[in-house]
Amino acid sequence: MKTTLLLLFISAITATQNAAAQTAAADSAQTIDAARLDAHRFRLSNENFNKFLREHFPATSDYFKPSYKANPNLVLLNDSLYVRSYRTAAYYRVLDRKTPHTPHDVATLKNAGPGGFSAAAYTTTSQQTAQNDAGQFSLTPDMLKKFKKAPFPATSDYFTPTTAIASNPALLTDSAYVKTFRFEAFYKTYHQRAHPVTHGLLIGGLIAAGVVLVVGIVAIAIVLTTID
Repeated sequence: MKTTLLLLFISAITATQNAAAQTAAADSAQTIDAARLDAHRFRLSNENFNKFLREHFPATSDYFKPSYKANPNLVLLNDSLYVRSYRTAAYYRVLDRKTPHTPHDVATLKNAGPGGFSAAAYTTTSQQTAQNDAGQFSLTPDMLKKFKKAPFPATSDYFTPTTAIASNPALLTDSAYVKTFRFEAFYKTYHQRAHPVTHGLLIGGLIAAGVVLVVGIVAIAIVLTTID
């Protein structure tokens, strides 16, 4: 009898712990979703954005910290998971902002220099060299797939410049060069497609289908005109 009661007691504790764990997981998922949704409206001022281009402050920077304006829920603003998730989502929002947005920008390749940045973003020779060198950087296909699933930060050793890619090996001891290279290599990888061939075939297929459709419409129009 005692053994049975003990087993029932243990089962009850286990069930309670599992229920608590499931509730915690659900709450965590909701907190992360709320942070990502709120960060979707995040935008740096032009002044801070230009500063970001030069200094590349990380997601942990206070520039990406959620404010009362972003979410007036004080409970969430004091929640470490919410704050961390918001910072990360806001950081990637800024990365996405660095691509050309207008037809003029695209036509003139404005803000789309080597590694994705305008050469005007840097004023020192070492940073400009790092920007150019990072244009040659590429992760292995396997590492690129891992990065796409869970991006590792620009400070990761995966983005460390090496003698094989540095145009001037002496710059490998230059902190400004290394920091700029890491970020430029990270940015390039962030926007790189894991399956560029498949994407190209898809775009090509869509274009071909569009051409066939247009030709078909023109042919039908000609036939109808002849009939009339």
